[in-house]
Amino acid sequence: MEKHTDFEPTSKRFDFIDRYQKAYRNTGISYQFGRVNGKKAIQFFYEGELVATRFKTQKYRDTSFDIAAYGGQDMNSAQNQREECLQTIVKRLFEKYGCKSEFEPNLGNFTPDVIVERDNFKAYIELKAFHKYNICGDPEIAQTMKYFEMASRLVEEGEGGFKPQDKVPRAILLTTGSLLHKNQSCFTQDNKKDYKYVKKFYKKRIAPRRYVDKMDKFTSKMMNIHAHKKFKRNCKIGLREMNVLFPEDIQQNHLLQLFFDTSQYEVLIVNYKMLYELLKRENLTTEAHYLKLIREAKLEKLVLNRDILDL
Repeated sequence: MEKHTDFEPTSKRFDFIDRYQKAYRNTGISYQFGRVNGKKAIQFFYEGELVATRFKTQKYRDTSFDIAAYGGQDMNSAQNQREECLQTIVKRLFEKYGCKSEFEPNLGNFTPDVIVERDNFKAYIELKAFHKYNICGDPEIAQTMKYFEMASRLVEEGEGGFKPQDKVPRAILLTTGSLLHKNQSCFTQDNKKDYKYVKKFYKKRIAPRRYVDKMDKFTSKMMNIHAHKKFKRNCKIGLREMNVLFPEDIQQNHLLQLFFDTSQYEVLIVNYKMLYELLKRENLTTEAHYLKLIREAKLEKLVLNRDILDL
């Protein structure tokens, strides 16, 4: 990013507080107004170091400081950008195999992220574009299982033009976050679908307030606090017995074949490493690069520069 050495300050430095996460004030981002060659400009700092000098590119959306007017974005938009980038990556991957894809299809009263179809193959895909700090666990697995449950009911009831023998649906969970181990999941325990088990699991992982010093850690903490509620909500419709394949059940070089061999699973869970290696094997190097950025790029960096994930 361009940094101007002839910047003349016209204000003190201000701490940037995200409009959607006002409870989290320690973003590490600050800004200062000034002029460059007589033109109004602004400098952004992250943890005290100069990141960029920018000029206003659009009008303010409201009366408070609007980082979007200077090429940035708020925390909520940055998180959404991660998911949109992952949607594009998955779309390109499955289109390479001749699949048609659609973003956010209707499934009863629910909305999965992507649906892909090819011949007799039909899969609802749930994407969790998490930073590596964020745990992808039982609440997200239950959400994916919920989509299989709803899709199966539509098939069985013959709604939406489906017939029982046509395109039996499957559900796939893809995540860039830290996926819990198979042995940690309540779906592989004796206390199956146990709300208290999930609550206890996440309670141990809620970091004390003094350790929350990054946007991603703050997001992770909020997710952990509310995880058991999300799990309970996703299980509310009633989930049938399902054949769920975890990454531990899958050989890396068999992932592509497994996608389309729906006789082996009803719900398939794929972690970051498996998806990254598959993209590289399929020569989708650009997509693999952006997948890595989704997992590793700090929210602060995405807030300051929305072009980072401009796939």
